[in-house]
Amino acid sequence: MNLPALFLVLCALGASRLLELRISRRNRHVDGVRKAEKDPVFKVMVFLHSALFVVIPCEAYVFQRPWHLVQASCAFILLFVASAGRAWVLYTLQHNWNVEVVKPISVITTGPYAYVRHPNYAIVILEIFAISLFHSTWLSMVGLSLLNAWVLSQRIPFEEHVLLQKEEYQTSMKSKKRFLPYVF
Repeated sequence: MNLPALFLVLCALGASRLLELRISRRNRHVDGVRKAEKDPVFKVMVFLHSALFVVIPCEAYVFQRPWHLVQASCAFILLFVASAGRAWVLYTLQHNWNVEVVKPISVITTGPYAYVRHPNYAIVILEIFAISLFHSTWLSMVGLSLLNAWVLSQRIPFEEHVLLQKEEYQTSMKSKKRFLPYVF
């Protein structure tokens, strides 16, 4: 068991999430106050993203999950890829980045959005997998992934309803897949 390494990884992920919240709060005030739409699953999504910081280390400790250097190294590489992807999303969206659903200032069709409609949600899926893989917390992986699948099944249609109010979104995104280019 290597809980200190897991805690370091979770601290780094937590710091990046806090930075995203700060950026989101700043962006809510760009071009005046942008009103967030009433998101029916926002609180569940916040719970999910908070729970992974508690559930995963608890499972690792309570069930004495093994820690394997090669597996943890692969997980760390996946987390690095996810972090690079999130940085690409944040850089691409700039003032449009927000954790809440708001009407976009403009429709972004560059960066990862040139390939898919929701790259950030694909990154969250990868993060849940990688963090769980880091310390063999398979129960957490399954539980958090199922909760995330339910959240995304509610959140994405709601978000797209708001985004589709811009005609530019309709024309530029209709042929793009939600998560992975050329899949489904």
